[in-house]
Amino acid sequence: MLVMLALVKFLTPLSLIAFPLAVAAQEPSLQDLGGSLAAPPAPVVIYTAKEIVTLDPARPSVAAVAVAENRILATGSLDQVRTALGRRPFRLDATFANQVIVPGLIAQHDHPLLAGLTMTSEIIAIENWELPQGTAQAARSPSQYMQRLKEANERQKDQHGPLLTWGYHQNFHGPLRKADLDAISSTRPIIVWHRSAHEFYLNSAAERKYRITRKWFDQLGDSERKQSDFDNAHYWEQGAYAVLRKILPAIASPERIQAGLKFVREYYHANGITLGAEPGGLMSWPLQLAQNAVLGEPSSPFRYYFIADGKSITRKYPDPQVGAETEKLLGWGWGMTAYLP
Repeated sequence: MLVMLALVKFLTPLSLIAFPLAVAAQEPSLQDLGGSLAAPPAPVVIYTAKEIVTLDPARPSVAAVAVAENRILATGSLDQVRTALGRRPFRLDATFANQVIVPGLIAQHDHPLLAGLTMTSEIIAIENWELPQGTAQAARSPSQYMQRLKEANERQKDQHGPLLTWGYHQNFHGPLRKADLDAISSTRPIIVWHRSAHEFYLNSAAERKYRITRKWFDQLGDSERKQSDFDNAHYWEQGAYAVLRKILPAIASPERIQAGLKFVREYYHANGITLGAEPGGLMSWPLQLAQNAVLGEPSSPFRYYFIADGKSITRKYPDPQVGAETEKLLGWGWGMTAYLP
C-alpha cells in the first residue's frame, strides 16, 4: 500500500539526503539570544516505514525519515537518522511501519478549469485515459475515432443536448470536416475540442444553436478571421477564442465548472499530487471564487497556487499600474489556494 506523506512545503534534492544539522558559527547578539529563547527548536518526529522512496539515485530507498516543521531533516536507516540528529530530542512514529512512503508530487504548470472541462467531456484520444470514473479507451485511427464519436452520440439520452468531446488530433485521426460531423448528427450540436485545447470543430446544428452566422464571422477582427475556416466550422487560436464566446454555455456552465473542479481535486489526489500551480490563468474573480470553493477547502488534499497572467494584465493596464494591479491579486486565494507574487 502506498501512502502519500505530505511532509514538506519545499522539496529539494538536498532534503532527501542526510545532512549535518550544525551551521557555521556566527557571533551571537542579544536579539539572537532573545529569539532563540522565544522559539525553542521545533519537535522532531522520526517516521519509520517498510520503504521510503527518496528519488536519490545513490540511495533510492531508506527505512526512516526525520521531520520538523514540515521539513525533512534527514533520511537513512534508523541509526543513521538518530546520529544525524545528534542530541536533539525526537519522537518515533511507527504509523507507516508496514507501508511505503513516497514524496509528494508537484504539478507546476496546470490549468484546473481547463483540465476539469476537458476531462469531464467525452474523451476520445490517442491513448487510454485512466480516470477515477473508469478508463477512456484510445482511438488510434480515423475509423476508430469516427466510430467512437458515433457511439458517443448514440449514448446521449437527450436527443437535442450538445455532445462535447475532447482529444481529437488530425495527425492521428485524419482531417475533420463539418460534413463528417453532420453525418453523425444533423440535429444534435456537436463540438469537438482539439487535443491542444486551442481549436474547435462544429457541426451545422451547433452553428444554428449558438448563432454562429456569416454576419457574426464578418464582424470579427483580421487575426480572428485568418485563424478560422468558417465554411468548415473550424476555429483555432484567435478564431477559437472568438467562437468560444458563442459556445461557452455548452462548455462552461456553472454545473460543468463545479463538476470539473471536483474532478480535478479527485484526480490530483488519486495520483499523489500534493502541490499544484497555474502560471497564468483566467483573471476572473467569479471564476476564482468557484476555484476557491472546491480547491480551497481545508479538507483539500493539496495546496494550489496561482500566478497572475502577464499577457492579460499588461493588456488591461498601462505599465505604471501593472505591479500594483498584480499585487491586488494576492488576496484572491482562500484556504488551500493562494496567489504568488
